[in-house]
Amino acid sequence: MAYPAPGGVPASSNDSGMGMLLAFLVIGGLAWAVWHFGHGLIVRAAFAVWNAEAWAWSPFTQRFGDLEIWMNQISPDDVDFQAFGEVAADFGRMTRWPAAALLIAMALRVYIMSPEKKFHGQLSLESLIRWQVKVWPAIAPIIDDNPIKEDEDWKRAVKAGKPFLRRWAPPLRPEEWLVENKLGATLATLDARALDAAFAAQLKVLWEGPDHLPDHLKAIYAACILKARGKKGRNGRVDEASEFLGELSVLWAEAGRKRGMAGALRAHPWHRSSLAFKTMAHKVLLGSALLLALDLKAAIRTWRGLASRPRPLMRRIEAIIADHKDPFHQQAMGVAAKHAYVETAMIAVYRWAKDRGGVMPSSEFLWLRLADKPMFWILNCDGRNTPFAECAGVYAHFLGEAALGRPILTPMVEEASIGLRNYLNP
Repeated sequence: MAYPAPGGVPASSNDSGMGMLLAFLVIGGLAWAVWHFGHGLIVRAAFAVWNAEAWAWSPFTQRFGDLEIWMNQISPDDVDFQAFGEVAADFGRMTRWPAAALLIAMALRVYIMSPEKKFHGQLSLESLIRWQVKVWPAIAPIIDDNPIKEDEDWKRAVKAGKPFLRRWAPPLRPEEWLVENKLGATLATLDARALDAAFAAQLKVLWEGPDHLPDHLKAIYAACILKARGKKGRNGRVDEASEFLGELSVLWAEAGRKRGMAGALRAHPWHRSSLAFKTMAHKVLLGSALLLALDLKAAIRTWRGLASRPRPLMRRIEAIIADHKDPFHQQAMGVAAKHAYVETAMIAVYRWAKDRGGVMPSSEFLWLRLADKPMFWILNCDGRNTPFAECAGVYAHFLGEAALGRPILTPMVEEASIGLRNYLNP
């Protein structure tokens, strides 16, 4: 227990006051000793900093010209404390503004990057999808071509008795496919010759090499070669093929849905669409804000995205396909050469790419479902136990070519017809 000192002042109050006084005396004594015994070294270090500041300010003002001459002429040992303080104050009056801006930027960084500011936004399903595109660009095609909205529009059109083209329609069931092709809905009414002809018609174009493919299939072919290589992409998070397919998905959302994929692939990045311009403007502003917030790495990553497609993507695709010295390109050509049709050759190259490089789901190129639905279902069925009726003839012929190990010009679709008959007569 502390007893009060005479005069009614507690002893602990006197002790704390004496402690602060002693602390000030010690600090003052140390400061005097440091200045007295090492002021030459202190002045030299300060002069070096101030000379650098004077050089930095020289393009904007000449007010430090005389001070710079004085610092270079006088000996640091001859500078007293008063002169030192006046020079420091003169430089401080100019550097306070950049220092204030720096402190404000640091405060903004803390405010923006604070964990308390995260996960406070409210997102609808559509805005959530738009946000997720930054992480998974493969879903970019569904932002403007919304499957849910299309389904609602289709139901309204059916009620009104109006025709409606469903771009996101699921694959047809065998019965629906038979009715659409006017082949009969039951086994009793099925026309066998017409059925074989319908399956054979799914084999449309003879394989003449990747150079003769349409542009959108050249893109898929190039992606298969990249998948087989198995290299990491620029961001290091996904492989090169997934990154490339993500670029194709964003390209479809930016321009492909209006111009067609061929036109979008050959368009310069700066002229694709207003959305492309808005995206690039957003990156410029975002990178500037990150730089202001002292997040240099994030700013560089953002700005680097501006040059991610400095030329039309078609040039990159053609460069991949034209590189005949690439062993993976040679292997892809050898795999495709064992098939007579574009449809079966693309299945073979797609399967080879997955065997060499790993998973390559059709969900990574959803845009193909809108650009070339038959080819999308052909590639989507690879790995399924049973293909859809819309591409069963293609797979029947593909299995025949794979068994013989050579291309077959005559469509071999008997297995598809047998499978459909077995489905109708279980």
